[in-house]
Amino acid sequence: DPVDDARGRLTGDRDPVDDARDPHDDARRAHDDARRTLDDARRALDGDRSAHDDARRAHDDARSTLDGDRRALDGDRRALDDARSTLDGDRSTPDGDRRPLDDDRSPLDDARRPFDDDRRPLVGDRRTLSIDREWSPVAVEHLRSPPRARLPGDGCPSSNFIFRRVGKRPPAVHCGIRKATEPSKGKTTVSKQTRPKASLGVDRINVPGVLARATLMQTAILAALAIFSSLPITMPAFLLLIQAAVTAQAASGSKGKGLVAIRDTKVAALWTAMRSLKTYVQGLCDATDAITAIALIEQAGLLVAKTASVTKPLLAATFSPATGLVHLAVNTVLLLDAPTHKKTTFTWSWSTDGGKIWSAGVTTGYAHADIPNLPPATYQFRVFATVGKVPREPCQPVGLILH
Repeated sequence: DPVDDARGRLTGDRDPVDDARDPHDDARRAHDDARRTLDDARRALDGDRSAHDDARRAHDDARSTLDGDRRALDGDRRALDDARSTLDGDRSTPDGDRRPLDDDRSPLDDARRPFDDDRRPLVGDRRTLSIDREWSPVAVEHLRSPPRARLPGDGCPSSNFIFRRVGKRPPAVHCGIRKATEPSKGKTTVSKQTRPKASLGVDRINVPGVLARATLMQTAILAALAIFSSLPITMPAFLLLIQAAVTAQAASGSKGKGLVAIRDTKVAALWTAMRSLKTYVQGLCDATDAITAIALIEQAGLLVAKTASVTKPLLAATFSPATGLVHLAVNTVLLLDAPTHKKTTFTWSWSTDGGKIWSAGVTTGYAHADIPNLPPATYQFRVFATVGKVPREPCQPVGLILH
């Protein structure tokens, strides 16, 4: 059939066209896949850009917060500088107040000149009595107390002195024991009292205690302002420091950033002012007697510091391994009932069996002795004094172990 033949030829012609279309369709599908991959990459890039923008905004926020803290710190520094300038201005006031005092001292100096002129001949006489500076006697505690210090060759026994080479200034010479009040019998130590010392009674790290002590000092000094006339800082300026520290302490309770450092700065300035006031009050106390000093310390709102008394034992025994000597020293104030001018000797003895048998010992005219060549053992040492020709009772023994 001609129609069927034509259709067959047409169908045969279509197969090459279809074959040509297949690579084109594959290329189009590959292009679509590449476009989808590109779209996915663009979306990922957009996500990264948004995260970067979020990080940049967080960085900007942190920088703004830091700038705010810096501005607050600069404000605190300016306030501290103002307080320091106020304190420097207050310090300059005592210098101005001292000038009239210095002017008033000049008549006193004029009055002292004749008295100093009268002293010069006495000083010249003393120089004639001085011994050679090349050799000078070392201070030795002797029992016989002459009415004056005598030099070698002037009637004082030469055994009372030990000579050694010293510099241009010879040490002082003491003959005899120091006079003191009669001690109570049975004591084995003697205490040395010290002058009253002012104390703040609080540590620097105890901020509430520092604020309370500063407020008490400001109130007490204002009440006795006539006594404390030359303060190193005025009370209005001191009150400003207290108020600034109180405000900073209250603000630090919120635990804000940098508030604790601000509080510490305010308290440090207040602490410095408190110490300067304490030093000023202590200077007044050192120039008066103990009772008045205690009253001044209390009137300034301070505390009287507890001072540890220095005790001296009745009998001390020490061993020196380098020399092999046992050094014994007795406190004559406690050993003797009262100061005496009679000839007094000391007899030193020791025991190695717990005090059952005592050695004959050695007798010296001094309140100390050196015992050589003692073998290793556990020793007990004691001493008794002979005043005139009357021996006294031995003291309580003191133990010492020699290795």
